[in-house]
Amino acid sequence: VAELLANLRLQQTIALAFSLGLSIAVRDLRTICCAALCLLPHLAVVLPHVAVNGSASSQLIDPIHVMSVNVSTKNRSFDLISDEIRRVDPDLVAVIEMSNDLHDHLTETLVDRFPHSVNRAQDWGNFGIGIFSKAPLTKVEVFQLNEDIQSIEVQCRGCRVIATHPLPPMGRRMFQSRNEHLRRLADRIEQSLVDDPQIPIITLGDFNVTPWSPHFRDFESRSGL
Repeated sequence: VAELLANLRLQQTIALAFSLGLSIAVRDLRTICCAALCLLPHLAVVLPHVAVNGSASSQLIDPIHVMSVNVSTKNRSFDLISDEIRRVDPDLVAVIEMSNDLHDHLTETLVDRFPHSVNRAQDWGNFGIGIFSKAPLTKVEVFQLNEDIQSIEVQCRGCRVIATHPLPPMGRRMFQSRNEHLRRLADRIEQSLVDDPQIPIITLGDFNVTPWSPHFRDFESRSGL
């Protein structure tokens, strides 16, 4: 429950800011104080995060443009998916929840622009995954962490790229599984950075978490990303 509330931090910030503005308008001093006191802890978390992301700039000499898209296994709007990928035009795209039919469609329609791919499509569940790239993919590794769910790691244009998709935190077991997935992935990334600190690492996919979750913050600090 506490983590669910943390994930809704942005919504709480907006609601409290609205309450603060309304209480100022009606000059209700007690409500002003309560809203301000409740708002401050949220702002202390939200504002630095927004400021850091807003000022982030690539340190790569030759930046790589990546895209992650969760399409839903049951999604049959294949043309819309391929059109969106073409519109964004990334150097590399990770497709989450990819079915075999979608894989066949994307392979056929995107081969002119994304001739290199690694795919583990899946028709059952929601954990098919694939990577399509303009540049060659090397050191390809498909791996599992704490569940029978496949993640993909490749090297592309001097970067190590990891695409992943843990279980959604629906219920105690899946909540703990997602957290363990993120911990093991963070340890893998941290070890990769120790082994070869010269190769930048990009991790993308559907983490089933928000930036406000303490488990995501643990993942950031533990991985070193």
